[in-house]
Amino acid sequence: YFIGQYVSSMVKEKEDRIKEGMLVMGLSPAAFKLSWYLLGFFEGFVISLTLSIVYCASYFGNSSFFLLFMLLFLFSTSIVAGANLVACFFSKAQIAGLAAPFIFLATVIPRFATSNPDSLFMLNVLSAFP
Repeated sequence: YFIGQYVSSMVKEKEDRIKEGMLVMGLSPAAFKLSWYLLGFFEGFVISLTLSIVYCASYFGNSSFFLLFMLLFLFSTSIVAGANLVACFFSKAQIAGLAAPFIFLATVIPRFATSNPDSLFMLNVLSAFP
């Protein structure tokens, strides 16, 4: 849900040409891009914090809260970076919102679908996926 909404919002903004209007009004391109990254990192932070609290209270009671939070937060930052990449390829927000989760799953599943991850070749191939 997070990646679909994030990509859909980015493409909707591109579709409505809001960026061009803001650049005409004097916003720097770096500030524009930084705003999207900060939004994604904030959403990822809130989701990671919530999941860490729930997981430490129920499933992973003996695990370190900080390590679990960092694992989830760093994973969410990789999702934000991947979502920014995926958003570049779409011009319609509805299609992007539907396709982004499938693209994400298509890049994650090969890592778990291999039967022998000990092979050096397979590790090099899988390193291309998030």
